[in-house]
Amino acid sequence: MKTGYVNGIVAAFLMAWSALAAAETWQDYVAANPQLEADYREAFGDNTGKQWYEDTRYLQQRPNVAAELVKRDGYLDAHPTVARQMYTNKRWLNQNPQVAKSIFENKEWLNAHPAVAKKMYANDRWLKAHPEVAEAAYANREYLNRNPEVARRIYEDREWLNQNPRVAKELYDNKEFLNRNPQFSKDAYKYRERMARNPGQTRAVTQQAQEHKKASKEVYKTRQRMGEERSNKAIKRGSTHPGKTREGYKKAEKHKKKTGQGYRKGQRNPGKVREQRGQRGQPGS
Repeated sequence: MKTGYVNGIVAAFLMAWSALAAAETWQDYVAANPQLEADYREAFGDNTGKQWYEDTRYLQQRPNVAAELVKRDGYLDAHPTVARQMYTNKRWLNQNPQVAKSIFENKEWLNAHPAVAKKMYANDRWLKAHPEVAEAAYANREYLNRNPEVARRIYEDREWLNQNPRVAKELYDNKEFLNRNPQFSKDAYKYRERMARNPGQTRAVTQQAQEHKKASKEVYKTRQRMGEERSNKAIKRGSTHPGKTREGYKKAEKHKKKTGQGYRKGQRNPGKVREQRGQRGQPGS
């Protein structure tokens, strides 16, 4: 009895897997989902003169179905008009990022249509606002290696990469690009080393950065202004005297207005700040 039950589960799994494996091309997907034809006829009538998979009106109302079609082999080439109406409709893609993600996942088609790829990768701001789409976009190593300026734009935004470690990992694992652009190799090595050493801390930092975007942006700007070496010294001093550091943060939190005034004065008169630190016996780095 028990053996028959297990065999039944295995058989059901294999049948489901076979159906999934069979639906690789867009024609297989159409054949595997006959209910979509009935749904289309009910919505638009029997005399439309089109099939559901070539009618933009229907696909725009069913973005999840459109996303499935787009990523399947041969669909975009077989329906260039529908494809154009999809990737040029920015408003619709903005409302349905899963379709944009599927276009990026169809790497072979995108790499064969560089003009379309250029448009899709051009909007950095939109990609950064949709990390799940960006992950698919920046996983296309062939395109990034052929178009290094696209990769450089995202590599240079360290603040955003720190907030999106999955995308960062995808980029920093691209050894071919890093070998051709050694200026990013050092960052990649540091990032991988830090991730491997402190996975829990990395998750915590990412969560804090996402929860306090304005503060993390200010920290990043300060680090850029101070430079990596000076900023690392400050971090090291803070970790050496955690009690004093916490005390300073508490005071700053309690007296936000005064802290802001002091910070602005420091920005206007950095020489005076260094002098005062020297008088207090602190390094003026």
